[in-house]
Amino acid sequence: MIMKNLLILFFVFFSISLYAQHKQKVWLDADTGNEMDDVYAIIRLLWAKDELDIVGLSSAHFNNADLLSFEKWNQYTTLGIKPVQISQRLNEEILQTMGLTNIAHPLGADRQMGRAWGGFEPRPSPATEMLLTTIKSLPANEKLDILTIGASTNIASLIAIDSTIKSKIRLFSMGGRYDVGRKVWSKNEFNVRCDLNAFDFLLNQTGLDWTIIPVETCVPYQFDRAQTYAKLDDRNATEQLMEKRWIETNPEDKTRILWDLALVQAYLLPKNVAIVEAMTPSDNHQHTVKIYSKIDLKAFYDDFWGMVVQKRNNFQMPSHKPKLGEVHYGNKVGGLIGQEGATNEVIGIEENDQIQQIKVCLTKTLDVVKGFELEVLKKDGKIQKLYFGNTTDGIWQAPYKVKKGVSLIGISGASGWYIDSISFLFSDGSKSPTYGGKGGDNDYKLQITKNDKGQFRGRLMGFWGSMTDKLESIGLVFFPLE
Repeated sequence: MIMKNLLILFFVFFSISLYAQHKQKVWLDADTGNEMDDVYAIIRLLWAKDELDIVGLSSAHFNNADLLSFEKWNQYTTLGIKPVQISQRLNEEILQTMGLTNIAHPLGADRQMGRAWGGFEPRPSPATEMLLTTIKSLPANEKLDILTIGASTNIASLIAIDSTIKSKIRLFSMGGRYDVGRKVWSKNEFNVRCDLNAFDFLLNQTGLDWTIIPVETCVPYQFDRAQTYAKLDDRNATEQLMEKRWIETNPEDKTRILWDLALVQAYLLPKNVAIVEAMTPSDNHQHTVKIYSKIDLKAFYDDFWGMVVQKRNNFQMPSHKPKLGEVHYGNKVGGLIGQEGATNEVIGIEENDQIQQIKVCLTKTLDVVKGFELEVLKKDGKIQKLYFGNTTDGIWQAPYKVKKGVSLIGISGASGWYIDSISFLFSDGSKSPTYGGKGGDNDYKLQITKNDKGQFRGRLMGFWGSMTDKLESIGLVFFPLE
C-alpha cells in the first residue's frame, strides 16, 4: 500500500513537472507609454501566467515626427521626451503592481533601426541581449513566442544581430494594413511608421514564422469608456491601472479601439480567430506570412471581462492596515501612470511637533501646485522648515496659520496630469483654503481616519510623490497607531 501511494505521488509530481517544462515560453515587447491599450494587453497576457511561461516584457520606443512638432504627446510634454523610458517605467509599474517583478523586463532600443533614409543597422539594447540569451538557452525542441505591440525595432535588431535565431522563434505582431479581399498591403500605420526600416527588414526575412494582426482586423474591437469605467473596480490595484491609464492618456475619447489587446487575445484564443496566408508586399522579398483576418468579437469581450471578474475574485484584497512600528506610504494621487518626474519625499513631522503655518507655491499662472512649505515647531523649541515639491520660480501664497494644538491629518483637492489644487485637513475638522486652479478631472481626499472610539489610526509624518517643474503626484506618509 505504501509503495502504491509512493508511485501515485511520483506520478503526480512527474506529471506536474512535465507540464511545467512544456509550458510555452512567451515574450512581450511593448511601446507601453504610447497609448492606453498597451496596459490592457500586458495585463491580459500576465493573467495567463499559469498557462504560459512568460519570460520577458521589454520596452519599445514610440518615436515619431509629432514629438518634434507639438508640445504634448497625450499627457507627456515632448520637450526632452524619452519614449522608451516612459514605456520602461510603465512596464515596471505593472509588474510591481501584479507582484511579477521576477519576470525579466529589460530596456529596449531608444531609436529606430538604420537611419531616416533607410538601412538595417541593428540597435543593440539590454532587450536584444536578454532575448538572445533566452533563445540560446532553449532546448532543441522548443521555440520562443514573441509578441510585439509597438515598433518592431527590438525584434528586427535581434535577428540582424544573429539571424540563426529565426528558427527558434515564432513572431506575432500588431502593425501594418492589409486588405484581405483585395490582397493589398499598406505600411501607412503608426507602429510601422515608428520604424519602417525594422518592418521592411522583417518582411524580407525568409524562414521566419510570422503572424500579423493588421489595423483592419482590430478596428471592430472597441471599448466604451463609460462601460469600461463602470466594470473596473478601482479598489483592485490592477484594474485601477487600466482605468487610470484611460483617464490620463485618452480622457476625451468615448470609445477606443484596443489594437494591442486584440493581438494578445488572438494569440491566446486561437479557436476564435481566422488566419489566412498573404504574399509579402511587392517591394519586399516575396514569400508568405500569416494574417489574422478576423476575430470573434463576442469571444474576445467575454474573455477579457470574464478574466477581470475571475482575477478580481481570486485576488486577496489587502486589509490596508499597515503593520505597527513600520512607516507606511499611502496611496498616491495625481499623475500616477508613466510618471516623468523625479521622486520626492519629505518625512520630518514627529510626535509632539506643532505645525505653525503652511505656505503653498503655485505656478505663475496660479492654476497648478508646485509645492509647499511646512513650518514646524519642534519639541525642543526650534523651528524647522520642510519643503515638498518644486518651490523654485513660483508664486508663493499667503501663509495659512495653524491653530495651536491642532494636527495635520490629510489633504484634499483635484488632480489630473498634476496636482491642480490642494487644501490641508486638520484634526479638529477644519481645513485650509484651497490653493490652485479649477482644473483636474479627479477629486481626491487623503486623510488619516478615526477608529470606532474616535481616535486617529495613525500619525502623519510627511508626504511622498513625484515632481517635474510642478507637483505631479502626492501621497501621505504616516505611522500607524493600531
